[in-house]
Amino acid sequence: SIRPGGSSRAPVEKADFTMALAVTASAFAPPQSLACLLCMGGLIIWAGGAAPPEVCASAGESCEAMDDPSLLQSGHRASTLAAGSAHNSIKSEDLLPPLTVPPADPIPPVTGAYGQPRIGVKDEQLSAAEYIEKFVQNVEKVVEVKLNDPGYAFAFNPKKLPGTEYYINSSYPTLFGDEGSVKQPGYGGIQTYTVVNITPSAQGLDVFRVSGDYHPLQYRCGIWWGFTSSYTSSIVDAATNVQICEVPKAVNRCTLTETFTAIVGQGWPLYEDDAKSNNRGCVDPVTGTPTTKGGFVTEFYLNRSKPFDNPPKDDVLQVVFPACQVVDNMKSSELASCVTIDLPTDVATLKEIPDLVSVAANATDPIAKPGGLDFENGLPPSLESLRDHR
Repeated sequence: SIRPGGSSRAPVEKADFTMALAVTASAFAPPQSLACLLCMGGLIIWAGGAAPPEVCASAGESCEAMDDPSLLQSGHRASTLAAGSAHNSIKSEDLLPPLTVPPADPIPPVTGAYGQPRIGVKDEQLSAAEYIEKFVQNVEKVVEVKLNDPGYAFAFNPKKLPGTEYYINSSYPTLFGDEGSVKQPGYGGIQTYTVVNITPSAQGLDVFRVSGDYHPLQYRCGIWWGFTSSYTSSIVDAATNVQICEVPKAVNRCTLTETFTAIVGQGWPLYEDDAKSNNRGCVDPVTGTPTTKGGFVTEFYLNRSKPFDNPPKDDVLQVVFPACQVVDNMKSSELASCVTIDLPTDVATLKEIPDLVSVAANATDPIAKPGGLDFENGLPPSLESLRDHR
């Protein structure tokens, strides 16, 4: 299990890949005209002109120029950054922490942080791809996507998929932690990661997530999903698996029938400081008691022998991808769908639910279906109540 300053996970050499938001612009300049240079080694966004070709071409990398004004939010202050490096990122209080891959290491260091997932099964140490192929039901094949392979950059920035702009701005920047990768452990996100292509079997592969009871129903979608094993449990146990501290109001299921690309990793633990912050809002920062949002889930965390000492197990994998939008673009099978069901509102009933997957089996209201819902306009640009957490 994970503890401050240490982990049971063995360190693995990280790929040298950076997806940084590098901007040269005047302060508060809205990004009306952006030229984007997408290279195999990184993503750089320049406001007010095209990036010099030597930034990536000097390394002999294949690059593609494109316009992409959606990756920065209009009105946010841009930071000045010297040209010539694909491995720098914005430092601005007005922006969410930039998504940089590989992420900056935690301070102080944590052994194994941001390496590849390794899952111990008996005497074996399996990669995430091996584990999924062997132990996740209804999976036909799993292939690890390596740096410079097609689809690697897409996993971290699926901008070509309609309806993902909100996630790119508000969810992916917290992939490695609510406050970035350095301030860890204790702030959610993933501690280890890899990119995989997963091919479901003919029966279709189910993934799950919990959410608020938002309307329109598409707002229940997100990038944080889990396999059946993460949710074949009570609400408290599922919250432990995915390290959330709030009481969910809905459970959602997506059935995938075609090969899809996802980031897969093991999660950082959630600690009380983050639960008290605006990131989570589960613990009242003055009284130290559960908020209405935190409820009995946060009460469970606080009542541990050491409060919030409740890390996820190593064999719990987070599956990070915009599942609803992926399903919305699947054409080959009527099985492909995403559905939702509200959970009961009575606390006693919620506590007695033995298995969230069984609840999701009764879900019928669509949140995504091939051709069924329109994601072209995306999700709302800024709604804190919808902030997507793992």
